[in-house]
Amino acid sequence: MKQGPDGRLYAINPENGFFGVAPGTNAKSNFNALASTKKNAIFTNVAINNDTMTPWWEGLDKNPPVNATEWKGEKVNGVEYTAAGNKLAHPNSRFTAPAENCPCISSEFNNPQGVPISAIIFGGRRAKTTPLVYQSFDWTHGTYMGSAVSSETTAAGCGGSGGSGLGCYRCSRRSPSRSYGYEAFHRLQCRRLLGSLARDGRKARRQGS
Repeated sequence: MKQGPDGRLYAINPENGFFGVAPGTNAKSNFNALASTKKNAIFTNVAINNDTMTPWWEGLDKNPPVNATEWKGEKVNGVEYTAAGNKLAHPNSRFTAPAENCPCISSEFNNPQGVPISAIIFGGRRAKTTPLVYQSFDWTHGTYMGSAVSSETTAAGCGGSGGSGLGCYRCSRRSPSRSYGYEAFHRLQCRRLLGSLARDGRKARRQGS
């Protein structure tokens, strides 16, 4: 993000694609994510439907493949295997897909000048006990809210699981956009960056942008 010649805040997205947790992703829960995986995608630790040579995971649909290879490589009857309480895909199995596959990708996605920012959205992984969407009063309040967002961990993200993905699941951490495991610099620096964005926002408003 940077300030443009008109005083407004502009941003580009340096990423070239999306990645996400496969289990639970389906046409109803996240249509665009699923559509993005239809070609040139990478899947890790999912199951395979051996009849169609396509990936499968829990929550994709309600029909486990009969002729399946589970995530550790064993060939099983998927229906019987899941009925016995086993998981065909690892709870933290992933997909990675090119952004250009997304049906709702913006025509400005590759604009080198960036696009003007009118709002910053901080997301979190929460299944309950919090409103789906809520809005800050101003930039300063939004900075605080964004820095204090609580997110549930993935199957591999909680210390109780030891990174195995088989123990503690969905405990909460103060982690805006669930980014705690991916931050490459000190969290205090992150807060200072958010604070500078708040100051830039107030300056832009004073300039009438």
